[in-house]
Amino acid sequence: MSHNLGVENLTVLPHLATGPVLRDISFDVPQGQRVLLLGPSGAGKSTLLLALSGVLANLQTAEITGRISAEPAGLLLQNPLDATVGYTVFRDVAFGAESAGFPALTISELVSKAMTDVGLDHIQSDRPPQSLSGGELQRMCLAGLVALSPKVLLLDEPTAMLDAESAAQVRLAVEQYLLSSGATAIIAEHRFDVWVDIADRIIVLGTQGNILDDGPTNRILQGYHHQFLNWGLWVPGESAPALESAIPTTHTGKITALIGPSGSGKTTVLNAKLQELLADHGPTDLGWLPQNAGFTIAGPSVLASAGGIGKAEQLLADLGLEKHSLQNPHDLSGGEKRRLALASALIDEPKYLLLDEPTVGQDRRNWALVVNQILTAKTKGAQILLATHDAELIELCDEVQQLETSPRHVNQVGTAGSLSVSPFGLLGASMILLAGSWLINSLAAALVSFAVMFWLVLLVALFGGFKGWRPSSLKILLPAVIGIASIAVSNWWLSANHQWEPAAITALRVGFFVLPGVLLASQINPAQLADQAGQLAKLPARPVVAASVALQKVFDFQALWNQQVLVRKVRGLTKSNRLAEAGALTLGLLIEATRSATQVAIAMEARGFSATDSNGKRIKRTWAVPAAWGSRDWLLLAGAVASAASILLVR
Repeated sequence: MSHNLGVENLTVLPHLATGPVLRDISFDVPQGQRVLLLGPSGAGKSTLLLALSGVLANLQTAEITGRISAEPAGLLLQNPLDATVGYTVFRDVAFGAESAGFPALTISELVSKAMTDVGLDHIQSDRPPQSLSGGELQRMCLAGLVALSPKVLLLDEPTAMLDAESAAQVRLAVEQYLLSSGATAIIAEHRFDVWVDIADRIIVLGTQGNILDDGPTNRILQGYHHQFLNWGLWVPGESAPALESAIPTTHTGKITALIGPSGSGKTTVLNAKLQELLADHGPTDLGWLPQNAGFTIAGPSVLASAGGIGKAEQLLADLGLEKHSLQNPHDLSGGEKRRLALASALIDEPKYLLLDEPTVGQDRRNWALVVNQILTAKTKGAQILLATHDAELIELCDEVQQLETSPRHVNQVGTAGSLSVSPFGLLGASMILLAGSWLINSLAAALVSFAVMFWLVLLVALFGGFKGWRPSSLKILLPAVIGIASIAVSNWWLSANHQWEPAAITALRVGFFVLPGVLLASQINPAQLADQAGQLAKLPARPVVAASVALQKVFDFQALWNQQVLVRKVRGLTKSNRLAEAGALTLGLLIEATRSATQVAIAMEARGFSATDSNGKRIKRTWAVPAAWGSRDWLLLAGAVASAASILLVR
């Protein structure tokens, strides 16, 4: 029998771990077979999928022994928020096909078909991924795999973030792909009922990361029915787990559910309500669980993050986190972080509780723990607004508000050489201005050159050279203006006889390249910069792409910073000392940046970033978007040269 996937005596020991996550795993999967991978939390299902995809070997984050033989595989990660690697939806979906060296002319067609297959044909391809809902992001990541046409499809909790309709759409897309391609599929899920009908076989992993059983779907389901329930898996045909009796009280609150398909705006409505409540109430009156639960981490340990010794200890026990109380909260799984975020939201017994998908990523046992806490908060009088697609949770709500999908206005991303000047044009103009600044040696020369530069930059802006430019965009220059003014004052104060003209010339010389440089740098599109560096400058593709993805994440830091500010405000953690508060925010941002870098590296490898051919040679990357050099680039360069040349006229 021919196989396209074989595993023999696989053992995985992560770096710094005290013991293996997977132990002596062996199995074969015939080509085209669909396999469900089931087991309790912590059994090593995600680690096995990472190993099968080649990600673990490429990143060298674990000691791997044994043998894996497999055709090229595509891996869909658990959290789509961590899995985006493109500046636009098109670039994200095309990333894997580019890494595999697909002909550039065919990638657009592949992306379009993949988007249709997963039900995202209504999404504009030049939208930033950050503008999509969680469910849309998951389907976008799946589209990236479908476009790659892998022989093996590895899915890690592929429908965890989706409503029932979107989950069915993803399942149908996966099934259609498997039928048309003959690919093998291995699927890990807690809620696996949607996949049972297409699964040929189930592999059961035990608590020690070993294979307990491997066989036909029906036999495994019947033989392990009670074991799966004990592990907390959502067994098909079983109702939701029993909940604790409500605490009798005369101050009963209310639970309102926001429901609707992915992209209908549940998170947007929830966040708007949060801002409204913040304006009228103190932080102790509010509890908030955001869509990204990791943002709520606010301490070196799980106990400290939840609120410290006291009520937090009991809350952690009630949510099944007591054994993690001294652990670094950043090391928790996604489901555990969500329960920790709920604990921190409940610590002050708030009057208003806003929860974004509180039961996502929870097995049956932990689902019951989460829902019990929500019902307990209601009996204590809390007014609870939650966004969810969890049918069992919705049944327990007092009121349901249905949201319909509506078009959302988002900022579009320009294309190099069409609506905006390109990164090379921006960088070239900045370098010319830097060189020209050394020619300034008189106040008249500085003023003339500034006047020429101002009008030429304004001309480029008015003719569409800068994407999204408005007069209000000039506020980005305020810190630079303050810095230049401080240079003038310090030079004046420190100069002999307090001479103002040399001080002004020095400040204007700096301002000549700093001010336009800041404005131009704010317009640089990381993806377009990578296109030009790789295609026009012929720089090596891999480091160029890696740097581009890293730069995209840097541009996200402002949103991360704002999110942290909001979380700390809601939790009452904001420090009165601005310097201390800035330090706390910076530390949080650095931790999130480190975590994000690791996740992005995994996501890139899951899309075939280190793909090799049959001879083990690195595949030459292709570029789905041609690098362009437009007329506005020439206009901007000419303006920079004219600004610098004008200095010579008045020297």
